[in-house]
Amino acid sequence: MMNSVRASESGLKLVDQARRQKRWNKTAVAWYTSAFTSRATLNRFWGRQSIRTDTFMAICSAVGLDWEKVVEPDQFEIDQFEIDQMELTALSTTALAGIGHLDWGGAPEPRSFYGRMQELNTLQEWILQDNCCLVALLGMGGIGKTTLAVKLAHLLQDKFEFVMWRSLRNAPPLEEVLADMIQFLSVQQETNLPSSVDGKILRLIQYLQGARCLLVLDNTESILESGSRTGGYREGYAGYGELLRTIGETSHNSCLVMTSREAPQDLTLLEGEALPVRCFPLKGLPETHGQEIFKEKGNFIGDDTQWMTLIERYAGNPLALKMVACAVRDFFDSNIAQFLDFLKEGSFIFDDI
Repeated sequence: MMNSVRASESGLKLVDQARRQKRWNKTAVAWYTSAFTSRATLNRFWGRQSIRTDTFMAICSAVGLDWEKVVEPDQFEIDQFEIDQMELTALSTTALAGIGHLDWGGAPEPRSFYGRMQELNTLQEWILQDNCCLVALLGMGGIGKTTLAVKLAHLLQDKFEFVMWRSLRNAPPLEEVLADMIQFLSVQQETNLPSSVDGKILRLIQYLQGARCLLVLDNTESILESGSRTGGYREGYAGYGELLRTIGETSHNSCLVMTSREAPQDLTLLEGEALPVRCFPLKGLPETHGQEIFKEKGNFIGDDTQWMTLIERYAGNPLALKMVACAVRDFFDSNIAQFLDFLKEGSFIFDDI
């Protein structure tokens, strides 16, 4: 068999149909990374130029085609042993690609998780069935936005070719975040990034269109004006609004999930129940799951009414309940009634959470 082969005209028509079904463009990042090759090689493939036979096989396999139906038929003599070996290589390449590209960027481990199954089901439906391109998890501090986002991303990771998590807790400049995303989605192949923010955003969109990507931005409230109820941006961070608008208004195959204590002002204009941009206000945990948090800290004494009073006082906030559980255990002998009696004398130290 020849070391290099090229596609036939009829074969390229089959490839074109197959890549359209996957919603890939002709040089999609997901395509050439799945085949462990380069955009330049994929361009040569489309130009009917000769490329390595094993790479040719991998390119065809990535779109679910038998390479023998694509190759120019008069280029080689069949050697079944060589065919078997090369097909095995191509299949191995595709299997490796199926692992996906993951960058958790310091995301917390999804360990303790209480309830939230209905929330998870709704969010998965929004992203996988309704093809939402931008989803915001909103709620007070400690309510569990980050925990839910981590769990959601892990559940969805095999549905996406790229998964990337970034925290905005330290309010990084937008250009830094964009460059980081583009480098990751290009598999470190992007060397000359556009100089302007708008140019970088458009470049990012090209990657979101070329592959199925899940991006998560945690702690988005860090780039918003402190104490503002309007969702305005801090000075120097208005570019994030342009990023959200572009992702929310442009057609692509990907999804951005963000967490925030309040909705950025641009989001309120884009979101809607029947639109691809949606907000999910996160509420506190019900009594049953609130008790699970206490059980992790020890054995507590209390009747049903006392449990309900305690959980409701802290609005089912998981972080507040964890802190209160430690206090009840350490200072009130794990007795909920004693703690509630103490609260009647005045507010407790965690009441402002």
